[in-house]
Amino acid sequence: MPLSGKEAHPRNTKEARRTSSTETSGATGAPDKDYNLVRYVEACLSNALRLETYIADAERDKGTEVGDPFRKARADSRTGAELGRRLLGARWVSGAEMFLDGWSRAGRR
Repeated sequence: MPLSGKEAHPRNTKEARRTSSTETSGATGAPDKDYNLVRYVEACLSNALRLETYIADAERDKGTEVGDPFRKARADSRTGAELGRRLLGARWVSGAEMFLDGWSRAGRR
């Protein structure tokens, strides 16, 4: 028997709304607060890799002038990926420090 109404949409429950507003990344609804940043880094790296193909095609066709914008875009994508990596690293280190601080306090009780 198919579910209808609130049963069909578990997000209509109070618990689901509370969870979604406190543990997701907003518009994407991802359950991890770092999800969007991870996806951004992945997109930058994917773009840089794709641009490698475009640069190789341009060089094969002896089109250095055509390859230049691709090289610039590749550098920008790598810069974006590096920025995202640093931000993630800072978040994860901060989270680990908070965890260890809480853990050490619990051990003192």
